[in-house]
Amino acid sequence: MTVLRLQHFLIATSLLCISSAALAQYAWVDENGHKQYSDMPPPTSAHVKNVRTLQGDFSGASDDDNKGASKATDKTTPTLAEQDAAFRKRQDELAEKNKKADADAKLAQDKAQNCAHAQAYQRSLDSGIRLVQTDANGQRSFLDDNQRAQASRDNQQILSECKG
Repeated sequence: MTVLRLQHFLIATSLLCISSAALAQYAWVDENGHKQYSDMPPPTSAHVKNVRTLQGDFSGASDDDNKGASKATDKTTPTLAEQDAAFRKRQDELAEKNKKADADAKLAQDKAQNCAHAQAYQRSLDSGIRLVQTDANGQRSFLDDNQRAQASRDNQQILSECKG
């Protein structure tokens, strides 16, 4: 008989533990201004700021007493929508940062290539070999000394930007 009573006691105790977890209640003000209570989450039409979760509140405190605690919880715990918005914002910022970094890398690569071409051209100008230029009509002609000096000055200006 005592074993049977012990089993009943254990079953009753476990049922009390389980039922206390089911005491989570929701309270919100609907669109008509009426206060609603439920053990199910409120509909999506309920404004987030109007929803409160009442878990194990057996103190008999009025709703006005609980407003301060509810506001403190709302400020410290962001909603899923706020968390999702923050995540998307971080993802967008990261994508923008990566796009800018790629553009900067491409620009640096192009500048390095242009500087290498300018250095090679300067070596050709300084070597004294005969250089040919093509005019607008497609006619080729050799650079004379004045044209070579002008090309060297122009190229030096480009090279000075490469060092900076």
